[in-house]
Amino acid sequence: MSKIIVLSTLFLSFATSAHALTLEQWKTLVIKVESFPCESEFPRYEGSGVILNANGTLSILTSDHVLIPQADENLCQEISNKTIGTVSVKITKYDYLKGLATLELSQKPSPQILALPQWDLKTSNAIDSEKEVLAMGVPAGSRSLQTLSRGHIVTTDSDRALIPGIASFYELSDLPVEYGMSGGVLLFENAPQDYSYGGMITHQFLKRAPGKATEVLSIDAGANLNSVDLSLAIPQFQISEWLATAATTDLNWSRKYSSKDNALFTSYGPLLFETKAIDSKYLKTPEDDGSGVGGDGSGIKPGSDQALQVTLDGQWIKDNKDSKLGPPVLNQWYEWLLRGEKLKVIAIAKPSSDFSNVDVQSIKSSEQFLTLWLRDDYTPIVAREDLNEIDSHISKSITLAENVRTNIDAFKVPEGKAKIWLDKLKAKTYFIDNLYLEPRLFKKEYDHKEAIWDDLNQIDFDATVELDKSIQTLVNEL
Repeated sequence: MSKIIVLSTLFLSFATSAHALTLEQWKTLVIKVESFPCESEFPRYEGSGVILNANGTLSILTSDHVLIPQADENLCQEISNKTIGTVSVKITKYDYLKGLATLELSQKPSPQILALPQWDLKTSNAIDSEKEVLAMGVPAGSRSLQTLSRGHIVTTDSDRALIPGIASFYELSDLPVEYGMSGGVLLFENAPQDYSYGGMITHQFLKRAPGKATEVLSIDAGANLNSVDLSLAIPQFQISEWLATAATTDLNWSRKYSSKDNALFTSYGPLLFETKAIDSKYLKTPEDDGSGVGGDGSGIKPGSDQALQVTLDGQWIKDNKDSKLGPPVLNQWYEWLLRGEKLKVIAIAKPSSDFSNVDVQSIKSSEQFLTLWLRDDYTPIVAREDLNEIDSHISKSITLAENVRTNIDAFKVPEGKAKIWLDKLKAKTYFIDNLYLEPRLFKKEYDHKEAIWDDLNQIDFDATVELDKSIQTLVNEL
């Protein structure tokens, strides 16, 4: 019996001309993917995918977000098209950070599936960015395949999509894919009636409007593309790399699902993130002239009106008692939440390498937050108290950071490594007092610097003790 695997947002690499496919052949391989509770069959998550048939192995690729990625026997997944009918499948791999997942057939393959055209993913033709591209997928609410042609590749190295684990994307013009077509195929023509796989259509697009910054939005029932907007695709080589390295399914580190009250959460390990509306006075972004990087709060101005409420995922904790929590900051958040503290991410920031300025992004979605945090090394700006008390939290950070600066200024240090280090440490405090720098990252600057501390002890032992105390107090209290 043939080995059957169904893959979601996976790489469909095209082999050689011996495995060339016509558009009509591709149309038999592109399928609709649906995920839903077995009993109620609602809500139904919808997307597109494609079947791979090579070397005795059948597989399917689609976009991760169209699945309800929970290890629950009461959840059902189906694929369908006019050639194979409707077929039950089950999730075997799921990677939210990469936007990828895999499934396998729940039953023996039908003759219609076994008779599908064959093509191989071991070798693939590089996409030709000069040629027109087309997209295939099945729009939401429809069973009919949609083919969009005459698209163009704007860039093959975009970093503007919000999928944390993917480093680069294709930006595509003149290709207005619809809601439900994510997970579908991006194709390009090698020769007349010879089409190769170029990548996977994502659920995100770039919204362009005159006089406004381009926004990354999700394609949904209320946000389809206009003709001027750019669609986004995961390149075939990114998907191929994931296929070669991903060996296990991890539903526990990345789940998106609807709760009983229909609130949409994104889960990462033991934490649940839910977008909440808050008063914009509690959100901080620096003034355009950078005046906010002085520590006195003068650069604070209203941002967006959203934050991420962070809570504990009780089911994850129950099922993963001995699991590691991933990024170190999760351990601190986990401890705070276990103590009953309230925790909200109100913005996310990244100081420049020389600490002369900072890029602060307001919260737009959990996807945007996870992308900036996990892929681009931004630091979450966290409010641990009730948001009504955030002013006092900022005030505390200013006081503690100023205390560190006072102790740094107490040194009379000659030019050399110690003075350079102290100057850099002082620059970092201006990011602490606006909460733009995670205290634990600040702490790394003086940990394991025995030679520097030895120099400071020789210059002024008492001042060194007071500086160390002020740093420890800042880290512990923030």
